[in-house]
Parts: sequence; structure tokens; C-alpha cells
Amino acid sequence: MNIDECLRQVTMACSQFGDDEDWCD
Repeated sequence: MNIDECLRQVTMACSQFGDDEDWCD
């Protein structure tokens, strides 16, 4: 997964769950 896609996933996850998880780890 490239960094742009990763950041996009994190942004969407934070929007949905309101949590700052380390999705990229």
C-alpha cells in the first residue's frame, strides 16, 4: 500500500471512528 492510500484510509477511519489508530503500522 502506498503512503497516499494509507493516509486516505487513516483519514476515513478517523472520520468514522473519531480515533487516532496507527492503521499504517
